Amino acid sequence: MTENFGAAVTWLDEQGALLRGLAHALSNRVGTLVAATGLLVPGGSASPTIVGVLREEGDRLEVLLGLVRLLAGSGGGEGETPEPIHLPDLVTAAVELHSHHPDYRDVPVIVTPDPLAPPVRARYVGLVRALLVLLSAAKHGAPEGARLAWHVDGETVALTFDGVIGTEGPAAAARWLLGAPVEASVAGYLVRLPRV
Repeated sequence: MTENFGAAVTWLDEQGALLRGLAHALSNRVGTLVAATGLLVPGGSASPTIVGVLREEGDRLEVLLGLVRLLAGSGGGEGETPEPIHLPDLVTAAVELHSHHPDYRDVPVIVTPDPLAPPVRARYVGLVRALLVLLSAAKHGAPEGARLAWHVDGETVALTFDGVIGTEGPAAAARWLLGAPVEASVAGYLVRLPRV
């Protein structure tokens, strides 16, 4: 019970930071839209420049709303049924979402996928949240750039976060969120997920 409490607090801290970063990005987009619409002349035709700005900002807002949806759901994902997940799509979205973290937005992530790795079976919300927690830990431990890779390892797909000193706090939070083993070591973090 105490481990779950600590894991939940870790996730809530992470979620709060990400929401602050996304709120800042959304505020910027809305400000640009308001400024652009203020340049429209009532009854006149809009200049191509203003129309282009409005279209670009609308597209950016759509992307940001998709990232906000990744944070949706309740708890650690315990009620979710594991499902097949294509890692490249999910990891790309999680890395993009994490790029809005106010403390780590300037820390790059190098992603090295295994192109032959099959989908994994996991709880979607739990996996997204676990990746976000582990990305923060990896970026904290490697401010010059975090590394995330995965490869087939027998009946599992192993995700590794290299170049950081793995501490138990983020690993415990990721275990709670995933409902799956997460190992912490001096080399970083290791998550094994069953392959589909």
